[in-house]
Amino acid sequence: MIREAVASDREALATILYRASRDVFPLAGIERVDAAEFDRQTAGESILVAEKDDRPVGFSSVCLESRRSYSSRRRVRASSPAAA
Repeated sequence: MIREAVASDREALATILYRASRDVFPLAGIERVDAAEFDRQTAGESILVAEKDDRPVGFSSVCLESRRSYSSRRRVRASSPAAA
């Protein structure tokens, strides 16, 4: 199911962002993405959450504040929720 993000999703989405960033940019040395960092990186963006078994498994954030809208990130958890 796809739905709009809610405040209670922040920690799960931060974890998804961390894992995706770590996997895509392994040399960047990203050690942690917490809810505050997630908020900083997605400030002003509209966030849609992909959900499976009532748990966020991915998200897409889209900037709607500028004249040109764009999708800034798409993240999907690579592992199953049980393995996370």
